[in-house]
Amino acid sequence: MATIIFLVITGLLIKHLFFWKPASISHFYKRKSPLFIAHRGLHTNEPENTTPAVKKAIKAGFLAVELDTFTSLDKKIICSHNIDLERETEGRGFIDEKKYSELKKITYRPKRNKNINKNKNLPLLSEVFDYFGKEVLLIIDVKTKNMWDISPAINLVKLIKKFKRKKSVIVSSFNPLIVFIIKWMAPKILTGFIIENQSYLRLTNIIHPDFLHPRGDIINDRVVSYAEKKHIPINTWTINNAAAWKWLHKKGVSGVITDEHPFN
Repeated sequence: MATIIFLVITGLLIKHLFFWKPASISHFYKRKSPLFIAHRGLHTNEPENTTPAVKKAIKAGFLAVELDTFTSLDKKIICSHNIDLERETEGRGFIDEKKYSELKKITYRPKRNKNINKNKNLPLLSEVFDYFGKEVLLIIDVKTKNMWDISPAINLVKLIKKFKRKKSVIVSSFNPLIVFIIKWMAPKILTGFIIENQSYLRLTNIIHPDFLHPRGDIINDRVVSYAEKKHIPINTWTINNAAAWKWLHKKGVSGVITDEHPFN
């Protein structure tokens, strides 16, 4: 009996590590150029990670937008790149230490001495889902203060299911545990693993991301070859010039996260 259990467990482990296949959303990627992804929306004259920034990106021609998220004290998913409030807003303290009832009263700091951010607040991800249709691909970067805290993944899966966004989101994170939990809870939700070091490639056999999101300066033949072998598309960040876009696309990169306007 013990031998049978050992063989079953070994077989399941081998299957998990070596016989998996990433899902795809090819309808967003059928293009002769890379899929351009607006980094935090178009935020030259709008606060980043907000509905106005996403709206401007879509109006400019983007089919995909990357957004960053943190979770509030009462488990609301807030669109923000930083957990501290001082960087972009008039607030003080940290997102995870305040309830949304407090956070929604905080406004963004004006950009370039203008009042364009006046009365603009930290948005909920649910508001972005509610405002924009499924024709827009949202790449959601889940940021965590504590690597072992999986509650952001659990809450996000619930939200994606509620808004029926499984086919129009990619959930990405630097935290491999978040990627793993999302895939374990909801296999049909697409995931991306953000990496800054090639050594993290080995984790893909464990967490099964559907996309690799390497930083642009670590992309080389080894990274591209590995991704092709695993049939994992690459979305890279943050690339802001046309020559690099063309070079990366020739290398086999599928998507480019950028702060620039590539459609001028």
